[in-house]
Amino acid sequence: MMEMKEFQQKLMELLVKAENQDKNLKNEEILEIFGMNQLSADQLQSLYEYLRIQGIRIEGMELKKMDISADLEPEKDEKEAEERETQLVPLEMEDEECLKEYRSYLEVILEEKEGERAQLLASYAAGDGSATERLAQLYLPFLMDTARKMYRKGIYIGDLIQEGNMSLLTAPLEEMSERQADQWMKEQIKKGMEIWLEEQIDQKLRDDSMVEKVRKLEAAIRELSYDENEKFTIEELSAYLDMDEEEIRAVLSLTGEGKEDGQEQQ
Repeated sequence: MMEMKEFQQKLMELLVKAENQDKNLKNEEILEIFGMNQLSADQLQSLYEYLRIQGIRIEGMELKKMDISADLEPEKDEKEAEERETQLVPLEMEDEECLKEYRSYLEVILEEKEGERAQLLASYAAGDGSATERLAQLYLPFLMDTARKMYRKGIYIGDLIQEGNMSLLTAPLEEMSERQADQWMKEQIKKGMEIWLEEQIDQKLRDDSMVEKVRKLEAAIRELSYDENEKFTIEELSAYLDMDEEEIRAVLSLTGEGKEDGQEQQ
């Protein structure tokens, strides 16, 4: 198991390297510094997610999701890789109910007529806003299918579907090609959903990181406050936890810790 001090040194080395390379890193450089056997797959995944939050790109593109097991385990055949790629994340009960409601809605709307979608897209591109309601109905099956494939734990699938609808309504119509209008619109919808999902995942990572910092800080306060009459400073907490003082103040404001708990504000 890698010691915390060694981990911090290696992380600093990695961040310096990234900064010297315009925030670009190769996956091999990460594994070279940390080693393939020094961190678990989960720890490496957390490391990669941390780098992504810092705006660092891996192998020339921003890291969205990496399968760390591909670096740590023997290569598997293409069929197994495809099965892993298409494996769906199980839905929560509220997500199941949401899709059920949408399916019920699909049963009562009018079936699509031949050429209807192309005509509506042309009208929409020409500025006919009345076409949007019917287009939203026609694209709903695509939205549901795309949302189901993109679904991740902690994300409400209804929000993801609604984001797809918003992408339909805000698509840059001047870029639409008449011959490829349907495919273009699907790409715009999917792109909007992907951007929204990535933002939600980033926010969750930040929230999880803040929760962990609060836990660490509360534990440190308990350790330093074994004597109710003894006070400690922000500087002491900073040295104890190796955290920035401003960051500690921000976390303290969330925890509600104050002088009555033995912490002397600076």
